[in-house]
Amino acid sequence: MNSTLQSLQQRINDFLRYLRIERQLSPVTIINYQRQLVMLMDMAINMNINNWTQLETLHVRMMVAKCRRQGLQAATRALRLSSLRSFLNWIG
Repeated sequence: MNSTLQSLQQRINDFLRYLRIERQLSPVTIINYQRQLVMLMDMAINMNINNWTQLETLHVRMMVAKCRRQGLQAATRALRLSSLRSFLNWIG
């Protein structure tokens, strides 16, 4: 695993631990967050994002456009964006 992938994945793991321990969310909710964030991480890597703090509005718009091209339903896109928003708010 390369260092960029490890760095991005570690932040996701820390966030999921926070959701499980501090927020005490259900395992199903945590799995849903994880699934969405891993998909977003793959997109970020393809955009040469090395750190979540590099993510800008343009990147998020590109991610949404890619989800539309992939044929994801509106509810799935909303879940993905909600997961990303919660994650980025947690990062601060």
